[in-house]
Amino acid sequence: MATRRYKLTYFPVRARAEPIRIILTLAGADWEDHRNMTDDDLDALNQKGICPYGQLPILEFDGVVLAQSMAILRYLAREYGFLPETSLEIAVADGIVDQIQDCVLKVIRMWFTKDQIEKKKIKQDFDGDLFPQNLTYFEKILSQHCKGKTFFFGDKITYADINFFCFVNGFILAGQLEVPPILDNYPGLTQLYKAILNEPGLRAYLENRPPTDGR
Repeated sequence: MATRRYKLTYFPVRARAEPIRIILTLAGADWEDHRNMTDDDLDALNQKGICPYGQLPILEFDGVVLAQSMAILRYLAREYGFLPETSLEIAVADGIVDQIQDCVLKVIRMWFTKDQIEKKKIKQDFDGDLFPQNLTYFEKILSQHCKGKTFFFGDKITYADINFFCFVNGFILAGQLEVPPILDNYPGLTQLYKAILNEPGLRAYLENRPPTDGR
């Protein structure tokens, strides 16, 4: 593959762009993390017709602009070898990613809830119901497909593993570099999370990424 430089544009948070940042880092790609966008900056991009769907993140390279975070993630997974091995495994991986995005949407809605009492109640519901229920789903899927190895589809990191890591690290833990107690009852997911957390090519990025407001 010819050397290519990517420009990833997003707001100064992890949120929807973090899986893309992590896959680019793991791939050893040449990329620019343009993460200081404001709403006014986005308006300016849209006035120029740059964003295909009027929103961020976008990934630019070779005169191309890609949009939609999971479309970008899947594209990079194909380009850099982060796909599972079979069509069936890819379908299962897509299911994992889509389920996580359903959860992510609910968390993002909570972030924008202005009533602090209501926000606290929603967070309690997440901790007591949404997160444990979905971790139970993912633990079962992991046990069915991991072949006795560490990751969802064996001993190879895929975009499903990356997306799961970002869900836990960003949307449950708010970016802290630790194994959250909520994983205590999920040994397979704990092993997966730890493996990505300590991946040599990723650890330096995680320790040095700019602080955010918790998103």
